[in-house]
Amino acid sequence: MRPWCLLGCAISDIRQPATAKHGVAELVSIVAALPQESRELFTRIFDVDRYTACLSIPDEMHPWIVQQFGSLEAVRVQKLVRVTNRITGDGTLFNELRAYRPMEESERLKMEAVIIDGSKDDPLNEPEKFTPEDTFGRIRGKYSITAANVAKYDELHA
Repeated sequence: MRPWCLLGCAISDIRQPATAKHGVAELVSIVAALPQESRELFTRIFDVDRYTACLSIPDEMHPWIVQQFGSLEAVRVQKLVRVTNRITGDGTLFNELRAYRPMEESERLKMEAVIIDGSKDDPLNEPEKFTPEDTFGRIRGKYSITAANVAKYDELHA
């Protein structure tokens, strides 16, 4: 007798070999590769959508982007996946690039010191040079300007 998951599909249908390298970005392909019956059961409950988010990166940010994320292209064109439970309406978003954001405690403490110190190295002192821009441009106000999030959470996440 085969073990069954909550969706009614055989666990062996969705379990990947230990050597396989699958990330959330490949979830659409993983679901498409399921046997028809398992795929139909899965899609009866979940919607999985894959889309891209794009941004423009100022030249001054290029070295930092490559150091943090490995390449400029990975940040310019980001692969996002949205999974929605059709029954409950709950959903979640994934962007593998967000795992590479600089989030170390020492970095947070350095940032706090920069804020307190009023350092000239603050990227917000020159946002057009040191913050990314959405492909539709920046929105400017009398006392403000927008910047894009370097590792987007959603397609138009700023």
